[in-house]
Amino acid sequence: MTAGPVKGFNCPGRVVYGPGVSAGTVIVSGPTDGGAGSYEVFPSQTVPDATLSAGAATFTQQTEIVFQLDVHSGNLLDSSDMAQVISTMFETATPRRSSMR
Repeated sequence: MTAGPVKGFNCPGRVVYGPGVSAGTVIVSGPTDGGAGSYEVFPSQTVPDATLSAGAATFTQQTEIVFQLDVHSGNLLDSSDMAQVISTMFETATPRRSSMR
């Protein structure tokens, strides 16, 4: 791949994104200052002139985590009290959040 000046710097292993670029294409080598020149990419390919990007993509997704705690006691009547204490600790230790559904 022959490229003009590259913003940032050349970093082998960076993923290349852009029109016509095969998914998973990475920079193998190139000018160490990120300047104009030839960059070796893998897999080798030919793409039309376009603005390309290299780096990492970050994707975020809302997540809900559910914990299950099993409370056991030698005395059956104490189990529910211990479960209530644990529930109250979580209730007061974490801020309320709106439902994600």
